[in-house]
Amino acid sequence: MAYAVAADVAKLLPGMTFSDTTKVTTADLTEILSQVEAMVDAALQNIYTVPITGSAALKVVKMLVTHKAAAMVIERTDQQGDKVHPKAAAWNKTFTDWLDLLEKETVRLTDAPIVNTQAERCISTGALDSDGNERLPSFTMDQVF
Repeated sequence: MAYAVAADVAKLLPGMTFSDTTKVTTADLTEILSQVEAMVDAALQNIYTVPITGSAALKVVKMLVTHKAAAMVIERTDQQGDKVHPKAAAWNKTFTDWLDLLEKETVRLTDAPIVNTQAERCISTGALDSDGNERLPSFTMDQVF
């Protein structure tokens, strides 16, 4: 499932076009988008069902994918020696910061199906239910506070 398309990236890069003859070709951009989408899915697969679904969740993921893809396009086309183009740096930071927040579950994709939460990944019962799925741990408190 594509989270973003070439036109989404082009909106972030006014004046830049993509074709079979440009420095970053249409095929290159499609490959960049595919790579970024794979990065997002790999980072979130232990928390959410991937590909990500849910209209609100898709808006966030689309923003992440388009910003990272646009940064990668700029990095390929606007070489400034050892310096990173300011827009590319900002978009890379947006991508990294948001992905970090999502991985740490500081921010949640509210309408995306969850595989398991951080708390569930910390404790494992090892026991399976009748469907073969791992049973979630449960606790009882024997002391009133």
